Amino acid sequence: MLLVAVAIVGMAAIGFGVYKFVAQRPGQAITKPGAVSANMKISRLTANGKTTEAAISPDGKYFVYVVQDGGKESLWLRQVATSSNVQVVAPARVQYGRQTFSPDGNYVYYNVREPQNRTVRCIERPSWAACPVKILTGLGSSITFSPDGSRIAFIRSDEAATGEDVLMIANADGANERRLAARKGDKMV
Repeated sequence: MLLVAVAIVGMAAIGFGVYKFVAQRPGQAITKPGAVSANMKISRLTANGKTTEAAISPDGKYFVYVVQDGGKESLWLRQVATSSNVQVVAPARVQYGRQTFSPDGNYVYYNVREPQNRTVRCIERPSWAACPVKILTGLGSSITFSPDGSRIAFIRSDEAATGEDVLMIANADGANERRLAARKGDKMV
């Protein structure tokens, strides 16, 4: 009985200590996961009515987006803090999509589909440089990065030839592609 009483008093002391540790101190806000900060500012990133797809850099400083106008699409980069916009790729009769930033935010990766060619190319482009580099073809998805940014994973669709969707990995520059798994319909191959 004495042991139960000591355990209850101990639990109460721990509970009170936790309460005092997380209790709001004067002039200090409590931040809870999912809570909205009183200092948070929401602002519109584009207002042209022609933006179709977008991605934001991991650090939140940059925003890449597609502008569709007159049957052509162009790719733009915006520096969020200064609201400055730079055209990354000039308007062309192509479809841009599935943009993503490298984990360090220094590169923008995006898919390009040309009307005369069903193959989707993945392009790597230093965020502000002039020359894009084609790193992959035949993509059926956007790319995603390993935690250290050295490798990428993506889906390659080969519906016409084999009917398979293949999970692939490669170096971040597209080299050393390797097949991890494939599926045909609902079956893993």
